[in-house]
Amino acid sequence: MTDENKIIHNISKYKSIQEAINALDSLSTLKLEAKEYHESIVIDKPIHIIGHDDTIIHLDEFQMTLIGAGTVILENIKFKLDTIDRGAGLTVSESNLIVNKCDIDCNIQKRETFSFIWVESGSLTMHETDVVAQTNLIKMVDGDQLVLTNNKMNLTSGQIVLECHNVRSTKVEHNTITASSDVIRCTKCVEININHNIVDLNYGIVSKQNAVVIDGLEHGETCNITHNTLTSNKNVHIQLSNSHATGRKTKLFDNKLITSDGYYSKITLSHLQGQTELGNNVLKNGLIDIVVCSEVLLSNNEASYLNASNLNQLIAVSNQF
Repeated sequence: MTDENKIIHNISKYKSIQEAINALDSLSTLKLEAKEYHESIVIDKPIHIIGHDDTIIHLDEFQMTLIGAGTVILENIKFKLDTIDRGAGLTVSESNLIVNKCDIDCNIQKRETFSFIWVESGSLTMHETDVVAQTNLIKMVDGDQLVLTNNKMNLTSGQIVLECHNVRSTKVEHNTITASSDVIRCTKCVEININHNIVDLNYGIVSKQNAVVIDGLEHGETCNITHNTLTSNKNVHIQLSNSHATGRKTKLFDNKLITSDGYYSKITLSHLQGQTELGNNVLKNGLIDIVVCSEVLLSNNEASYLNASNLNQLIAVSNQF
C-alpha cells in the first residue's frame, strides 16, 4: 500500500467504523477520532486504519474479523477487552494483518482455548505494540508468515504467549516478554527465527516450565534460536524435537538461561535430523540433553551436565561441563 494509492477518509463523515469500511475503496486510509468505539467490525478489503493517542476499540461484547481482506494495517489504536465469551477478540482468516504501535489490554480470560488474536490461513505482523493481558495472546494455524518485533508483552496468566501450527515462516525478534506461562510453542513449522528476545518468566503452580518448544520441524532449511535471555523464578527449558529434514541446519547460539537457586535450566534436542549447532550458550544449573540426533556440534557452552546418547556424530569443542 503506497502513499500515492492512499485515499484518506475521516471517521467523522460516518456513523460507525463499519459504515466507513463499507463505503471505502480498497487501499484507503481511515482516520479514527480520539474516542471509544463499541461495535463489531468486519473487514473484507485492504485498508489502513489509524487511531489517535486516545482511540479505544472495545471488544467486550464485540469482535473484529478479517476475512479475505488482503493487507490490513491497524495503527496507533488501543484494543480493550475486560470480559470474553467466545474464542477470540480479533480473528484473521485468509488475510494479512499488520498491527503497528498499538496497545492491547485484555484483563480477563473465561476460556483456556481463548487467544486474543486468532489467525487461520493468513499472516500477522505485530511491531512496537504494548500488551498487558491475562490470557493467551496469539494462535496461528496453517499460516504463511508470523512476525513479532520490538513489542513489550506482559502476560500475567494464560497458557501461552504464542502458539503456531503449520506456519511457513516464524520470526520473533527484539521483544521484551514477561509471562507466567510458556512463551512459544511451534509444531510442524518450517522456517523459525527466535532471536534477541528478553524473557522474564514468573511461573505459578505449573507442572512443567517449557519456555520454548519446537516440535516437528518441517522441510525448511533453518531454525535459529540466538541471543535470547530467559530468566525464570523456577526451571527454564528450551526443547527441540522431531525433525526429519536431513538438510536442515538448526542453530542455538549465545542464549542465556538463568534460574533461581534450587531450580535448573535445560536445553533438550531429541530426534533431530540434519546438522544442529550449540555455541556460546550459558545455562545456570544447566543440563544439555541430546538424544537420537544425527549430527551435533557443541562449542563454548557452559552448563553443569551433558547427556548425549544415540547420536550419529557429536563434536564437542571448548565446553565447560
